[in-house]
Parts: sequence; structure tokens; C-alpha cells
Amino acid sequence: MTINRIISEAVNKLGVRGPIVPAKDSISAARGKKAVNELDQFIDLIESNGSFDLELYNRKAESSFKLREAIAHYLANSAVNKLPPNQTFDADFYLKTNQDVATSGIHPFVHYLAFGQDEGRYPNSVWLAKDVETIYRSNIFDAKYYM
Repeated sequence: MTINRIISEAVNKLGVRGPIVPAKDSISAARGKKAVNELDQFIDLIESNGSFDLELYNRKAESSFKLREAIAHYLANSAVNKLPPNQTFDADFYLKTNQDVATSGIHPFVHYLAFGQDEGRYPNSVWLAKDVETIYRSNIFDAKYYM
């Protein structure tokens, strides 16, 4: 699969409007460029963060993508194939525990990297459970009060 085909699929599946190949009229061409630019920004964000595990993704996808191809493939197909971008992020958990993200239409991993991480949102249930356990054992939290 070529990078252009992967990007085209990603743009279509992410709901970004506009053609990939510039059309004859300038409005359609501008929409197409905007869609590609938006996807490129998502790919750049994930690539620059360094949190995408290419080896894991290729193993699970049974592929040999290069990094940018793998990220574009992930963005286009993660809702269907449930392949993880790394061993930490769980998209289903993230969407279930962050309804604002689920209704926003933004890709959950993109949201987590752009906003969620800095906001202290949990990328998986294990991290949440560890914090709950720490708080529970701290003797600061009065469970009886809340029960």
C-alpha cells in the first residue's frame, strides 16, 4: 500500500472533507489541501511525540510500514482494527472515560497527545487503577464518607 493511498484512506475515514487530489476549481482544491494538511499535522504531532511504537504496530498489523505510513494507517483504521499505537494508550478506554472526546470527532490518540496528557487524563485503565489505589491507601481519602 502506498503512502498516498494510506493518506487518502485516512482522510476519508477521519471525516476530513475535500478531495485529496486538487480539483479544477480552487475551492475544492483548497479543501483537498486542507484535508491533507490536517492529516499531516496529526502525523507530525504523533511522530514528534515519539510515543508511536512502530515495531509493535507492524507486528500487530503484520506489516512493514515506515513510521509515517504506520501512523497514517493507524489514524485511518484504528477504530476498526483496534491496533494500539503503543503499549500504553487504549483508545476504547479513553473514549469511554472522556465523553467530550467521544462526541468531538477528534481522533482519541491525537486528542490525548495534544490535550489529554497535559490535562491529566488517563490513557488506560491500569494507570487509573494505580492512582485510585494510591489515593485509597493514603488515609487521606475517607471512603466511608462517600459510601
